[in-house]
Amino acid sequence: MEKSVMKKWVKALRSGEYLQCTGSLTEKDEQGNDTFCCLGVLTNLYVQENGISKLKLDNSKGNGLSFWDFNEEFDSYLCDPIRKWAGMRSNKGDLFLSGLDPLYEQNDDGKSFSEIADIIEEKYEEL
Repeated sequence: MEKSVMKKWVKALRSGEYLQCTGSLTEKDEQGNDTFCCLGVLTNLYVQENGISKLKLDNSKGNGLSFWDFNEEFDSYLCDPIRKWAGMRSNKGDLFLSGLDPLYEQNDDGKSFSEIADIIEEKYEEL
């Protein structure tokens, strides 16, 4: 993973500005707030940095998950443009060398953003 992107991602995860969700990149909570998984935070950083104005959530697949739409490409993990921008090997945040669960699973299994940020900071070269 690109070190400069890792630093931005870790900072965002630790900032307290993002509410955490599980099971999707982003969704609205019961109060109407935007919530994100760790990969959703990275996606949001990409959107902000690249000035993307056409971003929408799509729940039309009926499975309760939210999807980011980039040029009609739907994915419940990182889309290829974001994965490539971040310099990551996989779109799920796989940690190939350490044998740890992918980042999306750690997020969905209850690790806090702060705990995930620690893992990213320590293992970013594996991502």
